[in-house]
Amino acid sequence: MTCNKKADRESYGFFGFFNYYSNRANIVEKIKSIKPKSSEVRDSDGQLNHGKKINVSCSDFSKYATDFYSKIQSPDILCEKFREIYNGLSNSDMGKKKEEYRNGEEKLGNNDWAFINYWLNDTLRGTDTDPPICVKEFYESLIKMDKEYFKIKYLEDKLFNIEKSDFKKMKDLYYLYDIKKKISKLMTDNNETDIKELCPRYEKECNEKYREVIINCRDDCNDLFSAITQFKKEYNQELVSFPEYTYLSRSYELQELPDYISLITEQKIKEFTRTIFIPVLFLIFGFFFILLFFNKFLPCRKYLIEKIKRKERTIFHVDEGEASLPSHAYENDDTISDNGEYNIGYYSTLNS
Repeated sequence: MTCNKKADRESYGFFGFFNYYSNRANIVEKIKSIKPKSSEVRDSDGQLNHGKKINVSCSDFSKYATDFYSKIQSPDILCEKFREIYNGLSNSDMGKKKEEYRNGEEKLGNNDWAFINYWLNDTLRGTDTDPPICVKEFYESLIKMDKEYFKIKYLEDKLFNIEKSDFKKMKDLYYLYDIKKKISKLMTDNNETDIKELCPRYEKECNEKYREVIINCRDDCNDLFSAITQFKKEYNQELVSFPEYTYLSRSYELQELPDYISLITEQKIKEFTRTIFIPVLFLIFGFFFILLFFNKFLPCRKYLIEKIKRKERTIFHVDEGEASLPSHAYENDDTISDNGEYNIGYYSTLNS
């Protein structure tokens, strides 16, 4: 079975409990060392999980991940981070439906799996565009390493390599929720100086990313738009309209986010206007260029026309002159003949 799969609506489920899951991710990012074997382990909240043994340390992970161990960065540390996330999520009812959790039973709900899958995709990717291994292989190797610790079998459709385009959408949505979380923290800290300084910047970043995510989504956007509609609702209700924060309007007033339909409509109008405007602009510039070109050569045109006219007048004047000469000669002959007695030609006299 292929490693890649498109994200579905269930893949976005954990965003409804973003603060809880992002806190888990932030905690494990602080892990820089590997725990040894032990008879008990504390979860991320510091609570003891009695009987939860670490039978195999992550320092031995290379023995169970020979196929891909060298392909990922810091595999032993990644093993330790995942162990912490797994332990925290499987022993908590947060993010789970009632039927997905019973007290004292280790279990991962759909939202837990969705977050684990996103987190593994994000962590394994690093700076690359795709994970170097199949995500499910990573968890399979952990089960081989310590079956007692990783008791929960993964479901085939829960762990997979998220398609690149879908992962980009989820990454952008994660970024939006992270900014919302920062704004919320500013307001609850009630530091007026920080609010005035940082709120405008965070709000600007949030608005720009929000618009970018919606406008740039071209294909298979239903799941994203459903998730981003929920984000907009939470942002407007929890930050903009929540009564607890109304007194902060003296420091800075947040503006509501528009719905995605309005933004898409606005973008289509802009694109239509641009489509019409550019050809018209070319026509205007073309007409202007023709006028400019015509006016530039207008003096030359006038000069040529005048020269042609002068040539025509010269030709006509010469023709008229040549035609008039014989006429005058014959008139003189007629005048002499009228006198009778002088009707003798010059040449005839000489001949006689």
